[in-house]
Amino acid sequence: MINNTIPWKVRQARILADPSKMQPRVGDALCEAKLWGMQAGKGWYSYQAHPRRGKPYAQVETLIKDVSQELGLTRRLFSPSEIVTRCVLALIHEAMLILDQGYARRASDIDMAYVLGYGFPAAIGGPLKLALYLGSDAVMNLFADFEHQSARHRGRWQLPSTMGLRQNFSFAESM
Repeated sequence: MINNTIPWKVRQARILADPSKMQPRVGDALCEAKLWGMQAGKGWYSYQAHPRRGKPYAQVETLIKDVSQELGLTRRLFSPSEIVTRCVLALIHEAMLILDQGYARRASDIDMAYVLGYGFPAAIGGPLKLALYLGSDAVMNLFADFEHQSARHRGRWQLPSTMGLRQNFSFAESM
């Protein structure tokens, strides 16, 4: 429900802190075009007073295509399965990094936060429990596949070498 200017300001601060860090360009282009969001009537979607639901519109579609072309990106469709896989894999990846960086002692502590704090399905038990269920080879292969697919995002799916996950999926003992 926030307008587009808040994340835009965050991205601008990040660029000042680290100009080499990639930032999502479309969100910036929306703000540069004064497409602030719901309060302004247009942003990612076009909004009307009643009903208060966003609708796709031509101006933003054109803007997205223009930014894609400017960046030299080939647009493609993502299957619902790939979208879910990428989202869940990102949760697994971040949880592994949190564990590796010592912000949590046990994988089960992280999974508990995901289940109780973020609504991750309790029946699954959290992203690290899911990773354990899938197996280290399957998870590491997914990371490698996504890493390989996007030259623009090199390093995003790599895990710290200190983790040694390929050898033993070390967080399993703490679950």
